[in-house]
Amino acid sequence: MILRALRYYLSERKMPVPGEEQPETIPVPGLDWQRYMGCWYELARIETPFEYGLDEVWTEYTMLPDGQVDVTNYGTDADGRVYKAKAKARPVAEGVLQISFVPFLRFISTPYHVLRVDENYQNALVSNETGSCLWILSRLAHAPLSHLLPLLQDASQRGFDISQLRPTRQNRGTLCEMTLGERNKMTFFAEKACQEVK
Repeated sequence: MILRALRYYLSERKMPVPGEEQPETIPVPGLDWQRYMGCWYELARIETPFEYGLDEVWTEYTMLPDGQVDVTNYGTDADGRVYKAKAKARPVAEGVLQISFVPFLRFISTPYHVLRVDENYQNALVSNETGSCLWILSRLAHAPLSHLLPLLQDASQRGFDISQLRPTRQNRGTLCEMTLGERNKMTFFAEKACQEVK
């Protein structure tokens, strides 16, 4: 999965297109990193080279005594192969983690911006610095869609094209349905969020 990580790093470093408006990626102030630690399931994303074609994506964050963060990402491809990528991260600003999937090459790292998290630290909206990536995360593998609407509205207000969100299939949990085959549900909620923002 290191090759996937390198592709992501290189794509993240692409220069913005002149005249093209970039999404606003100011992170949430006052984020409590200790509360943010633990397991997060990816419920939807704007597709990236790093995760292309993967479902059942989830990440585990563990705070270390020295203040660094161990990051372990998991994903499954269409053939059922499980990918695992370990990274090191460190908080560098409020709501910003600097993540490196190749720790022995520290210059290959990228900032991870937490744009929104609910008061109970159950659902989160995350992007990279340039706004070319976007993730909707939850502590639940199948979070109720009503919990995700505020995240979609926030993303739309920031200038993200939420119609590009690709739902991530999760085969864990039974709290509600949100599978790859239910793209129309996500589209409906995305369109509703756009209308309400207007």
